[in-house]
Amino acid sequence: MSDRILVTVTGTDHPGLLAALSKVLDDNAVKLADVEQVVVQGRLTLCLVIELASPRPPGEHVIKDLLFTGKSLGLEVDFEPVKPQATPASREGIVVTLIGEQVQAGDLLSVSERLAAFKANVERIQRLTDENLAAVEMQCSMPAGHDARALRTAMLDLATLRGIDVAVQRDDVLRRASGWWPSTWTRRSSPSR
Repeated sequence: MSDRILVTVTGTDHPGLLAALSKVLDDNAVKLADVEQVVVQGRLTLCLVIELASPRPPGEHVIKDLLFTGKSLGLEVDFEPVKPQATPASREGIVVTLIGEQVQAGDLLSVSERLAAFKANVERIQRLTDENLAAVEMQCSMPAGHDARALRTAMLDLATLRGIDVAVQRDDVLRRASGWWPSTWTRRSSPSR
C-alpha cells in the first residue's frame, strides 16, 4: 500500500534545480509516479507525484528533505495528498497548433470554446517561438471516436475568422517522431506565407 503526494515547486528557475530535487527523491528511495515542468518568463513550476510506502521507512524523511532543499534553493515547495482516480473513459489525444503574427487572447478563447464544444480537455499549452508569441501548441484529450472531420471544419471556420493558421493532429508517436511542424494545416482563406 502507498500514499500519493503531489509536490508543487515554484520559484525562479536556474540550472541544477531538478537535479537537486531528484537527488532527494532518489536518496529517500521514493517512487516517482508523474512529473511535469514549465518555465514561463524565468518562473519555474515543477509538479511531481511521489508514492510513499505505508508504513514509510525508506521515504519517511522525504517531505522534510524536500522542504529543506527547496528553501536552500530559494523555492516554494507545497504538498497535497492525491486521491486515487477512477478509471477514465476512453479518450484520444490531439494537438492543436496555432500560428499567426501574434497569437492573441481572443485566438485562445475561440479555439478553447470550439474544443469545449467537442468535449475536449486542454491538458497542456506550450509556446513554440522564441521571440513574440507567434506559435502555440495545445495538447488535448477528447472522447474516443470523436468526429475529427467536424472538429477540423470548426477550426477552419475559426482560422478564416481570426486570420490565423490552425492545425489539428492526432497526438501519437508518428506525430512526435516527425517533429512539431504539422503536415496538414487548416489555413486561413488568403495565406500570406
